[in-house]
Amino acid sequence: MSQHYRVEDIVWGKVDGYPWWPAQVVDIKPDQQGNIYTVTVNFIGDDCHCSLPVRKVADYDSYYAKYSVPSRCCPSSMRTRLVYSVVCANRILARARTFEGTAACNDSHQ
Repeated sequence: MSQHYRVEDIVWGKVDGYPWWPAQVVDIKPDQQGNIYTVTVNFIGDDCHCSLPVRKVADYDSYYAKYSVPSRCCPSSMRTRLVYSVVCANRILARARTFEGTAACNDSHQ
């Protein structure tokens, strides 16, 4: 998985107990050697954020085919939210990758 992330990049983030989820990078913390150590993300379509170790972050485009289709193991409500979040992430990428795009998606989905 790539370790060349920038603030505002759209990525996949992984939290234990949840599928890989579209997210936007909001902060990057390097270690003493300058390598990325943690990536703070806002999860798209959700009001959650998290600081993740770099191994729990993946490039959005490179892993799109693998992570954009929800597993049947996920509860149906989570699958619906994941699909919606992927649509929002794609909209953000189509517009200039601004955080305001995630807020618009969060506000329009009930």
